Amino acid sequence: MSAIGEFLRSAGFGGFAAVVAASIAYVSSRRGDAQQQRTAQRDRWWDQAKWALDRLDNPATQDGALAALSALLERAIDDTEKAFVSAAVFPGLEHEPSMPVEPAPGVDREQSGEAHLKQEER
Repeated sequence: MSAIGEFLRSAGFGGFAAVVAASIAYVSSRRGDAQQQRTAQRDRWWDQAKWALDRLDNPATQDGALAALSALLERAIDDTEKAFVSAAVFPGLEHEPSMPVEPAPGVDREQSGEAHLKQEER
């Protein structure tokens, strides 16, 4: 029997094969976990956007909804989310206005998204 044949029948090769299989399973599970986290993050973002949009038409809750949408704009995952918030807050415009929107009373300007608007003006 050749040396390679003996190695393939040995316990050492069995251990090596087990380590390789475990490594492949670990890498696969990590990729799956990362994808699940991204999906969960996106789902939470859209749930929060729906919550804010549901309150946008009511004058009593409109300020809070605008503040929430401004915060969501800051945390937008990609251009789709940014365009969605911009279209919801500034309907009929192709982009956000150059003038910043005043946050609701008691809302921190950094949390309201005004910092984002100022950066885009530059």
